[in-house]
Amino acid sequence: MSDYQNEICRYVNHLGERCHAPSHSSEFCYWHDHATDKSNPDTATKLEAYARSGGMMHGISLKNANLENLNLVNHGCKQGFDLTGADLYRANLKGAHLFNIVLIRASLMKTDLSHANIHCAHLEECNLLGVKFNKTKIEHIKTGKTIIQESSAKALEAQGEHKQAYDYYEQAEEVYRNLRKTSESQGLFTLAGPYLRKELTMRRYQQPPYSMSRLYSKVVDLFCGYGEDPLRVIFFSWVLIFISRW
Repeated sequence: MSDYQNEICRYVNHLGERCHAPSHSSEFCYWHDHATDKSNPDTATKLEAYARSGGMMHGISLKNANLENLNLVNHGCKQGFDLTGADLYRANLKGAHLFNIVLIRASLMKTDLSHANIHCAHLEECNLLGVKFNKTKIEHIKTGKTIIQESSAKALEAQGEHKQAYDYYEQAEEVYRNLRKTSESQGLFTLAGPYLRKELTMRRYQQPPYSMSRLYSKVVDLFCGYGEDPLRVIFFSWVLIFISRW
């Protein structure tokens, strides 16, 4: 039994499940080995075959991988392929088909998604800093209530690490701006609106506490959600009318 365990990948996911692919040049298989070069032109074809054969996709390392025109659409299944925790730092995913893909807690930092299709992708807690969204189809993507940079900034601020928190707020502003611009370029204004509000909120958090600029920004957010929440305008108008009658 011990000899068998030494021959298979040692990667264990967050659910306690172990990858059973043969170990590669290290203790990990080809896909979970961070040191293995995956820049070859046939990497996308290999990954498609691995995914469709039932290989563990959690936590795979695709740093700098050449995945141009990759097709990971899980046809016939309600849920897409699950790449939770995967590392796609600077990966080339130009023209990739990733409909309904699961990339929760993954890293897409500086990944090139130009002309890719990520409709309905699950991107909660995913690092989206520096992603290239050039003509990327992003309709119905799910990024969660807060992106990872915003969550990290709030945690650091609670610990009194204000300088580091401001750095993360700046990164969060950049990510939200990128998502907002991409949404607007495709006419997805219902998607762009919340990202605009988040972008301006992250900018507010970078301003000195109790400053006039931060106070003014907060008031604008409170009364109209930076122009993206008309119901607030109606509500406060009613309140003003009611008060004026007294």
